[in-house]
Amino acid sequence: MARIGSVILPALTPRVRPALTVLLILALPVFGVADYATGPDFGFSLLYLLPVSVLAWRLDARWAIAIAALAAGCWLSADAAYRGITSVSLWNGFTRLCMYVALAALIARVRADRDRVAELNVRLGELLEQEQRLARTDVLTGVANSRSFREALTRAIARTRRDGTPLAVACFDLDNFKTLNDTQGHAAGDRVLRAVAEGLSRVARTADVVARIGGDEFAVLLHDCDEAGAQVVAGRMLQELTIVMTTAELGGDKRLGASVGVACFLEPPADPDAALGAADRALYDAKGRGKGQMRVIAPPGVAVGEPAS
Repeated sequence: MARIGSVILPALTPRVRPALTVLLILALPVFGVADYATGPDFGFSLLYLLPVSVLAWRLDARWAIAIAALAAGCWLSADAAYRGITSVSLWNGFTRLCMYVALAALIARVRADRDRVAELNVRLGELLEQEQRLARTDVLTGVANSRSFREALTRAIARTRRDGTPLAVACFDLDNFKTLNDTQGHAAGDRVLRAVAEGLSRVARTADVVARIGGDEFAVLLHDCDEAGAQVVAGRMLQELTIVMTTAELGGDKRLGASVGVACFLEPPADPDAALGAADRALYDAKGRGKGQMRVIAPPGVAVGEPAS
């Protein structure tokens, strides 16, 4: 019976549902009149169960019990009008009252339990989605973490191997960041890291992936980006970081800056470690030439871009 309610009413529009609820309630005295008209030879006890079950599924337990009591009262009124009030009629009315109320309460409880389970499933789904997002997100900065970046890089390498599309990996390292942490504390360092992540994300294109892969090291996966394009995008990012890290909000420390190494691949690298290793070598080369430098290479190490300050 509970299944009948779940099949009939959910498919109805919000405007139709109240009208059907009223009709089902009115059906109870109609069944009572039919019960009286047909006499004791034709019992309508089971017909009362239909509106009781459907309404118990849609309404709360108090309404369900009230409707069950109304159904028992309609039956008792029909029986009493036909045969008069006797001990047998009262007993039969009482047993039907118990049966209808028990059924209505049971259906209402099942419906309430189903709603709670559905709510818990939604909440669990949200928690699972949040956990998966946190597992791939750097908690401090909100950008991708090392694990997520490697997964994205693995997919990009497979795409390069399949379609021949170029890709580039840029590694950024913050200049004099340790000095900032030592002199101004980790809270100031955290503000700088968040500002760097925001700056890289502003300049990055929609398909690019920005990640924090170490303490003060960031990486950017540049999709469909050849040497010339990588040099332009990485150059813009380096300029953005230079501006961001010397703002008054971050203390206006002119010693802060960033260096970047970019590895460009027309042929797919062997794996994410090979791609990151090449970008790291370019970064090491850039830092060896001074602060705030950029170095772009096309592995196995041929320089395609001049160092830029």
